[in-house]
Amino acid sequence: MASILDSQLLSDVTILEWGEFISVPTCGRLLADMGADVIKLEPPDGDIARKAPPFIRSKGGPEASALFQHLNMGKRGITLDISSTKDLAKLHTLLNTVDVLVEGQRPALMEALGLDHAGLRKRHPQLNVVSVTPFGKTGPRRDWHGADIVIWAMSGIATAHPRFVPKPGMQPLAMPGYAADTLAGYYASSAVMAALVRRWRTGEPSLADLSALDLLLSILHVRIAGYDYEGKVIPRVGETPPSRTVPWGLYPCKDGYVGLFVVQDAQWQGLIRAMGKPDWALTPLFAGYNGRAEHGPELTALLKTWLDAHTMLDIYERCMANDVPSCAIVPFKDVERNPQLLARKAWEVVRHPRLGKLPVLRPPYRWAGQRWSPKRFAPRLGEHNKAILGAGT
Repeated sequence: MASILDSQLLSDVTILEWGEFISVPTCGRLLADMGADVIKLEPPDGDIARKAPPFIRSKGGPEASALFQHLNMGKRGITLDISSTKDLAKLHTLLNTVDVLVEGQRPALMEALGLDHAGLRKRHPQLNVVSVTPFGKTGPRRDWHGADIVIWAMSGIATAHPRFVPKPGMQPLAMPGYAADTLAGYYASSAVMAALVRRWRTGEPSLADLSALDLLLSILHVRIAGYDYEGKVIPRVGETPPSRTVPWGLYPCKDGYVGLFVVQDAQWQGLIRAMGKPDWALTPLFAGYNGRAEHGPELTALLKTWLDAHTMLDIYERCMANDVPSCAIVPFKDVERNPQLLARKAWEVVRHPRLGKLPVLRPPYRWAGQRWSPKRFAPRLGEHNKAILGAGT
């Protein structure tokens, strides 16, 4: 499948991707989207993501996982049994030909194979290495298993997010999908780019050790600062949190929820215009910040009447037209109909030779004057063994 990424920004870069499921493949997909030749290394029985739902065909199969197809589009694929001396030698031969190794193996395994950072630097001094693991290459828990939900829970985010919950004291919650693993992939791609820039500038390779647990702390920076400097644990709050700022929070409306975050008097005046200047909103009681705070329950009750009569998108559009900070809480089933995403062509429908028509999620960036399309579909298991590893593989 020919590439239509005119720029081919990384067309002279070869990446060996050695990691399963989400983190490392996400990194590889991002680099492949920019034109890199990404070689996906799988064990003989394949990446576990090949067996992960949802499936494009109801019966499943090694190619039918929508997750695997999404994360591995644009790559070439090989299989090696690293426990085999013969295949380990093939891996070393391959490492002599690539620019970057992105790996997600347990540190103890890499050390046993002589593939830890020290071993790789000695045997492949030209190689850039980016390691992506749950807990990093150092520390007492470096060899512990860590799925996405484990990292999410151990970071403290499960008790701190989401910010708005039905009941402030409810049980810990995890984000949907694989947020921690996906973020690790994005951070890893940045590390790869930084390593390439360093090599181009100085000729020196880089060794990067990325911990998924460490990176999640960046999401908590405000809460960490609140605890470190003020000794306070910022709690999760209900739909309309206890606050002097009114209106501020999530509010029910005719067909769902909207967020209103009115702090400044100019924003309050904008909300009055958005509501059509009802008489109750013009009363001096609500004229200033302190007045709205003092009479918050009365204001909220009056506001409810207007919210109940309008849809979330109507409210959102009215607020945006009047410079009022707000949002519509869009149900997931409606995301693909979002006119903004449709206008930017966030999805592109392509035809897979065996799976038929597939909606493909494009990269979120757009290069000016250039078009994008995947240069190839996710590889079949061991599809490029012969081309990359040679005859007899």
